[in-house]
Amino acid sequence: MPPKRKRNATMISPSRGRGFRKPPPAQRQKKPRQNDLVNIMEETRDEGQPSFSQEPQEIRPTFGLPEDLGTAYRTAILYISALSYIHKIRGIQDNTQSFIVKKALQGLHRSRGVTADPRTPLTLSILQLVVSALPSVCRSPYEAVLFSTLFSCAYYGLLRVSEVLNIQKAHISLSNFKVSILIPRSKTDQFGNTTTLHISKQPNSLTCPVHWILKFLRLRPDNAPSFFFIHIDKKGVTRYQFNFLLQKAIQFHSIQGHFRPHSFRIGRATDLAKQGVPDSEIKVLGRWDSKAFQNYIRL
Repeated sequence: MPPKRKRNATMISPSRGRGFRKPPPAQRQKKPRQNDLVNIMEETRDEGQPSFSQEPQEIRPTFGLPEDLGTAYRTAILYISALSYIHKIRGIQDNTQSFIVKKALQGLHRSRGVTADPRTPLTLSILQLVVSALPSVCRSPYEAVLFSTLFSCAYYGLLRVSEVLNIQKAHISLSNFKVSILIPRSKTDQFGNTTTLHISKQPNSLTCPVHWILKFLRLRPDNAPSFFFIHIDKKGVTRYQFNFLLQKAIQFHSIQGHFRPHSFRIGRATDLAKQGVPDSEIKVLGRWDSKAFQNYIRL
């Protein structure tokens, strides 16, 4: 029997649709507190109640509230809120509101405060570098066009990665001068009231969504699934692949910063503010329903 052929440690052939492989588990950073929450949710589903439901003091070590575990205050609040919801929906006594937990959170807030968002804005100038690097870091011309289209749409549409990856072909209306994208549901639109984004043609074709969508449509396979952003084998792009190509393009130009998929949204909001666009308009363009947009503007 011939020996098995070794694959690249991080990437596989685009013909398999994925285009990338996650590194081995030993190389991936573990998230113990997040895994703990998942385990508790599984226990709740299978057994009907969390194992610590009668012991509120156990919540602190389980989710790393002591400051020596490095838990951010906002992260602790998020996980405790999730646990509170689990208790209530199961009709279990909500120990997350106990004196011990509240005091632990207060102490954590005093010692750490609310940490600043570490993500670096991906502004237009950086987007130009990222797109220019894609032909060099992608495995095929098709993939370069695919991710150029994805990244330009994410930036100009202030799109969350979950929104841009779930765009369907039927959601896009295109002309030579603008593209309209229907967002059927989003983080701030849980009831599916829908929002339509209108993105005008940009003077620089390197980062123009209209230019890239037109080009991608000429290459996109026929009779493909409903999702718009697909590989050549008709499989959809994943969040991991989106971030992987972003990091490869950033590294290609040795750009310093903590860039993540949300950096497109932060960068566009920052650029709009620098251009003098009113806060009220930025809020509408980004589909924010609170003052949270102010945290995205880095001047």
